This record gives sequence, C-alpha cells and structure tokens, in this order.
Amino acid sequence: MNFEISNNMIIKYIGSDSSFIIPNTYNVDGIETDILMLKDSIFKCCRKIENIVISEGIQIIEKEAFSNCGNLITITIPESIKIIGKRAFYGCSNLNMITIPKNVEIIEERTFSFCHKLKVVNFAENSRLFKISSSAFRCCDNLEEIILPKTLESIESNAFSYCEKLLKIVIPPSVTLIKEDVFLESNKVTLYVTKGTYAEEYAKKYNLKHVLQ
Repeated sequence: MNFEISNNMIIKYIGSDSSFIIPNTYNVDGIETDILMLKDSIFKCCRKIENIVISEGIQIIEKEAFSNCGNLITITIPESIKIIGKRAFYGCSNLNMITIPKNVEIIEERTFSFCHKLKVVNFAENSRLFKISSSAFRCCDNLEEIILPKTLESIESNAFSYCEKLLKIVIPPSVTLIKEDVFLESNKVTLYVTKGTYAEEYAKKYNLKHVLQ
C-alpha cells in the first residue's frame, strides 16, 4: 500500500503513481479497519498526481488535502463524503470537473479558488448544501454555467468573483443571503432567479443582468 495510515486516517502518501484509488480499509493484524479521513495537506503541492478515485466510505477530506496539485485533472468524490475542508482543491489549475456529494453541507472558504480549468460543477441529487463560503470558486476562469441546489441559503463574499467566462448561474428561491461582491469582475454573468425572491431583489439592487424563471 502506498499510504501511511493511523487511527482511521490516511496521513501520508508514499507512492509515485499519477493515477490511483484511495482505499477505504486497511489491515491491522489480520483485521480489516475502515478508513474515514484524509489528513490535511496530505497531497499538497504533489504535482505528480493526475487522476484520483476516493473510495466509498471515506467521510472527511481535511483542509488543503489536494491544494496546489497543479496536474490533477480528475477526482471522483464518493457520496459518503460529508466534509471537504478549506482550500481542499485550491490551485488545482488543471482540474476540469467536480461533483459535490449530497451530504456536503458547506463549501468552505477557497475550496476551489484558482481552479483555472474547472468548467463543470455538479451537485448530487438531493444535495444538502446550504452555504457557499467566501472565495469558494474565485478565479475559476473556465466556469461558464452553474445550477445551485435547491437547499442553498447563503453565498458569501467573492464566491464567484473573477470568473470571467461565467455566463449563467441559477439561484434557487431558498437563498436568503448573497454578499455584495459575490460576482466581482464576473462581468458576463446573468442570474436566473425566481420572481419575488431575495435573489431577484439582489439582482435589481446591484444592477445585475437577470432572467426570471
């Protein structure tokens, strides 16, 4: 195994492969034990990794786990994931698609900032997401369209700032807070909103292009 493991947590990657599966169990004295967490910064600045599959059963990706993995192209995140820590994928400049599992309730600060090639962001069916934190998708230069889940309540400062190709964002009626500078320098964006909602009033207040749906 190419990992060091302690107390149900993968704490270090000691392999050299560019593509691999992160396991969900390990053997201790003949007993299979579950792996539940990826330690903070475990793959930070690891430029050799390109394609990762995280096995079902792992629940937590700690902060900066994959930050500045500049050659990471694809990563499969299982439904079992509940927490993705701050800056977990910060600076993954070649990551092109991500699916947020249904049990993730918060996209933390700068989770996907400076993912310059990130074009597709999907939310799993029955998503429980209620908050997108500050600068979560800042400088995602190739993000063109995003449909936010129906459970979302708040979008924090700079969440979609400097997304220069962002054309369309669908904001559900559940949203009751959008900070003033969420779309700073995302000058092409059109907000798709429901009539009579907070999102419509926000678009009018800040003179943002919007479409009623």
